[in-house]
Amino acid sequence: MPDSACPSCETTVDVSINMRGLTIQCPHCGKSVIIPSPHLQPPAISPPVLATPPGASAHLPDADYRPMLDNMGSTISRPTTSWMAVLSLLLALLSFPACCCTPLSIAAVACGHIGLSDIRKSAGRLNGEELCMAGLIIGYFTIILWAIVAIAVGMLSACSSFLR
Repeated sequence: MPDSACPSCETTVDVSINMRGLTIQCPHCGKSVIIPSPHLQPPAISPPVLATPPGASAHLPDADYRPMLDNMGSTISRPTTSWMAVLSLLLALLSFPACCCTPLSIAAVACGHIGLSDIRKSAGRLNGEELCMAGLIIGYFTIILWAIVAIAVGMLSACSSFLR
């Protein structure tokens, strides 16, 4: 008789073979338990075997790397960081200390929006949304700060010429 575990209370539930693929109630907690069917099990993926010459050390892949699979079981490559996201953040960081570099801020905002668009259209192949958002926030903040400084300088010069 095959066993299945309740996902809520982790109690082992004994079921008969003809109940595979059905949903039953857990006798312990009363929640629904789906009894897996043998033909619905995901395919097992064995790790690659690394062949190394005698005396050489094997280069192991990253410990946290797990290959992503699509719904057909094919391996999908790791997502890469969008270069527009990196450029957006870099331009925003360069424009922030020198508030007079508004063209850099505008370029950071443009790159941030283009990067977000590319990431959303990539279907998981690109990442870096956080970098885009940081570039956009710093870029917009610098543009607003520059506008406030420009208005304050204009008002001060108008007031000084009026008082003369």
